Amino acid sequence: MLLTGFISLIANRPAASFLTVFICIALEFGMWLLIHKGQIRYIWREENKFRAAQKAAAEEKARRQREAAERERQERERQRAERHAAEQKRLRIRSEHERQFYEILGQQYGLRIASIVANGYTVYDIKGMIQCDVPENKRNYYAFSIDDDDWDWYKDERKPAYVTNSRRIQRIETQLTASGLVPERRVKAAATDTDAPCLAQFVHQDSVCADPLFKMYGGPVSLGSSIPAKAMDAFISRRCEELDTLASCRLSYFYNEYKSIRSGILGERAVQDVLDMHKGAFYVLNGLRIQLAGTDGRPASTVETDSLVLAPYGIFAIEIKNYAASGQYGLKITADGNWYKVFQRTVGEGGQVVTTEEPMSNPFAQNDRHVAYLEQVVNDILGRDMVHRAHIKNIIVLANDNVRIDCDPGAKQTVTRAGNLYNHLTQETKPLYTMEELDKLRGALAAMDIGEGAYPINDYTEELREAVSAYQQLLRLAKSTKTAIMQCFADHPEFSDLR
Repeated sequence: MLLTGFISLIANRPAASFLTVFICIALEFGMWLLIHKGQIRYIWREENKFRAAQKAAAEEKARRQREAAERERQERERQRAERHAAEQKRLRIRSEHERQFYEILGQQYGLRIASIVANGYTVYDIKGMIQCDVPENKRNYYAFSIDDDDWDWYKDERKPAYVTNSRRIQRIETQLTASGLVPERRVKAAATDTDAPCLAQFVHQDSVCADPLFKMYGGPVSLGSSIPAKAMDAFISRRCEELDTLASCRLSYFYNEYKSIRSGILGERAVQDVLDMHKGAFYVLNGLRIQLAGTDGRPASTVETDSLVLAPYGIFAIEIKNYAASGQYGLKITADGNWYKVFQRTVGEGGQVVTTEEPMSNPFAQNDRHVAYLEQVVNDILGRDMVHRAHIKNIIVLANDNVRIDCDPGAKQTVTRAGNLYNHLTQETKPLYTMEELDKLRGALAAMDIGEGAYPINDYTEELREAVSAYQQLLRLAKSTKTAIMQCFADHPEFSDLR
């Protein structure tokens, strides 16, 4: 071949240029193309035909797939429309069956619940169970709210009655007994037996304030799984829960009031026992309450003290506090006179003790105002001037031994326990007052005493009775509904689709 000859020429003539070699190769390739031109054209045509066939086959396959998918979509739409139409027809039939069912319940069995089922759970006024008009966004709320401060449907309190502390306990006991939620034997035991737990302790012992209606009367019976039964079951259960929450809220108010009053009475009794043991050493005026005339345009005011001790060596105004009688927290008094409740709790597997402090009102500062007014009254009675002024010492007595006390000496506030009170009263031995002065003070102050003060207490007796009555009605409604629904299904098998 020509290419072979040129290669030999180049081999024999090394000096031949690269251009000469390239020209030879090009000529050889051109001659090859001229010789095989027909074959190359044939191969090219066949390749184009094959590619066109492949493209047409792919397009046909895609078209068939699109058509199949469209047919499937249309079939699904048709089936969905058929199912929807069947469901709508079934619902219409069931709705008509429900209407007929409730109509038969009312006509044949005396159970008229159609309107209740139609309306579902709505907000009601407890008194009379009259439906209330409330904002749309509050429809799912109870008829009252305890935790929601910005919308409290049942928050409007009735005008409270004002009674003395000695009568407040009796008033609470009467209301609890009359409400029908606390057994009378429990109230009487707490009121007459000093060793019996007070009513407030029942809250901790058996959680009487939690679900009181449910605990006393039980819950509504289950109505079953049928459509009418489920609708009424939801309504009755929600309504019972609503009434129970209301009763729990009102009982908690009574118990908290009872606990606070009884704790104060027990504290005063403990201090009084100590003072009675040393009654020959001083005069004691308990629960002294004096009305002071207003001056300089100020209104009249009242000052009072738990116990005022008149002794030859001093006059003492005693404020009695029964903080943390069960030891649930301690007290901390800082050098600047601030008071804190100190709580300790154990956390973690290692039993680490964590201490938290909560600010509280300063009873020393509260009593100090009363002491200032009493001091002025005492000096007016004795006729003393600024030089010989009589001073009253402010003493805070903690009436139990369970509360922990951490008092900074810099606070300069006299805080003691009942058992150590007499030591505080007898620290001074130098006489400051004659017996004539003490007798004069006792007589004058006793004459000025206006007696016990009256404090507000809310009366929820009727409200609780209404809640009890409504709850009992709901329980009876649940039983009668269950019986009527079961009997109606038994007598009318055509309503089987409602089961």
